[in-house]
Amino acid sequence: MTDIIIPLLLTYFIINTFAFRFQRTTLSISRSILNVGKAEFQALLTPVWIGLLGWISQALWIIISILLFLQFGWIQALVFLLYVFMGTAFFDSITPLPSYNQCFNIIEKNLKKGVNKSKNLLQKIGLEEILEKIQTIKKEYKIKNK
Repeated sequence: MTDIIIPLLLTYFIINTFAFRFQRTTLSISRSILNVGKAEFQALLTPVWIGLLGWISQALWIIISILLFLQFGWIQALVFLLYVFMGTAFFDSITPLPSYNQCFNIIEKNLKKGVNKSKNLLQKIGLEEILEKIQTIKKEYKIKNK
């Protein structure tokens, strides 16, 4: 069973790190524009596939917790759960991937796609305004365009 747990742990680690960093980026943008973190606004900035990564991450930590318990007992499962609920935020502060530049680029692509798809003029104008504010935030925080 160990040969299943290790790849699952690595997969969880990569997916969770990406989803967590992206969520923190959208939260920062929401706070910069609205002065409050608003879930609806963050959802507007988030592509569907990243939302799915968040759900996959949650399913993986449940599966991994059960497998760790079955293979090694409660202690290892509890250590993993401590990482899930407390260690993720710490690790986000030291990991370089994904970069904030990558997160901003994904957000900008998602908004540009929304602008191009939108048939509603007011919605299109609103998305363009949000896009301009995001580009201003990028310059303010000196996030490089690559």
